[in-house]
Amino acid sequence: MDITDKAMVNERIDSSNPTVIYHCAVYTAVDNAEAAKKVGAKLVYISMDYVFDGTNEGEYEVDTPVNPKNEYGKAKLAGEEAVKTILDDYYIIRISWVFGKYSKNFVYTMLRLAKDHGKLIVANKQFS
Repeated sequence: MDITDKAMVNERIDSSNPTVIYHCAVYTAVDNAEAAKKVGAKLVYISMDYVFDGTNEGEYEVDTPVNPKNEYGKAKLAGEEAVKTILDDYYIIRISWVFGKYSKNFVYTMLRLAKDHGKLIVANKQFS
């Protein structure tokens, strides 16, 4: 589904009457939040740790101040703020790694590097 097509988004949501909508795209898609509100669905917005500036020495908590350093992080934060403004019933999940069959994610990168180089030296105190 083309999430930039407001009519298509509204049609799909109206016709399926979901109870939960998962939003994983970078695009802010305020229309998705409005459509979720219209049908009374919860919205699960997948954000990223890019909303932080990376200077925190400990674990990131729910109340850790945000300070995105790039446009991707700013876009994800704008999405979070739109969801909070429009909806009362939502979840925002900030993840560090994206996994998918066609993505260049951490797991596939490590497997490729191990295959190409045999031995890898990596950080061992990073949690995601």
